[in-house]
Amino acid sequence: MPKKKIVYFDPFGTQTEAFDPAEIKRMIVDKNEDYWNSPVDTGTGMLEYYDLDVQPRPTASLVLTMKNEAGFHINYTRNPSGYGSEFFVLVANDEFDDTIWVHAGGEKRRLARALFVSRAHALEAVTFFLDNGGMSPKIKWVPYNSIPWGDFEEFA
Repeated sequence: MPKKKIVYFDPFGTQTEAFDPAEIKRMIVDKNEDYWNSPVDTGTGMLEYYDLDVQPRPTASLVLTMKNEAGFHINYTRNPSGYGSEFFVLVANDEFDDTIWVHAGGEKRRLARALFVSRAHALEAVTFFLDNGGMSPKIKWVPYNSIPWGDFEEFA
């Protein structure tokens, strides 16, 4: 059986290694933007997946933020053994005209609503990630660099 470890960083800056995966799934369903988009610290939650048979650093991470009226914004980073990382974002559609402000990475940031998905899709992304550190094939992930960030992204 592969040796794995998952670390959770909550939106308030607390790191937890001993947590119940069912609790994270429950928070996706029950918690709103006052939790997932708090301006207190980073404004995001993050899961790091470690495949300790491969390398001692995280092999993947999932970063989540949420706005009640838009859903979840989720980024995925794959860190294969060796050097370099691959970045992906979960998308609902390809319409990038409508935007919304979030707290992300400790600052206010404007993102396209197309980059927000339903709770059901967020739950699918988190469940699959907790199981194997990957991206669920049941939802639409696109490479980060394929998004027209310059058309809408703004920092305040």
